[in-house]
Amino acid sequence: MRIAEHALVRIVAPIPVERVDGSFGDGRPPAMGDIGVVVHVYPILPAHEPMFIVEGVADGGRARWLADVKASELAPVESTAAQRPSA
Repeated sequence: MRIAEHALVRIVAPIPVERVDGSFGDGRPPAMGDIGVVVHVYPILPAHEPMFIVEGVADGGRARWLADVKASELAPVESTAAQRPSA
């Protein structure tokens, strides 16, 4: 499945700290199971895995973290009112 900007995604693999913006959100790094929104899709370079800037969101929609995330570290999430971001 293709992941586009504004897609709701779940973190499914550890994100290296060097790809996390520590000055954004509440300072907690992304964790497996966290829900986020794709805010930017990097141009796909030949022989490279697609990359995304993902903003982690917490209850109430507040920003939790911002990170550069590879496609293999994400899974699309169906958007429903019943789902809640991890705290």
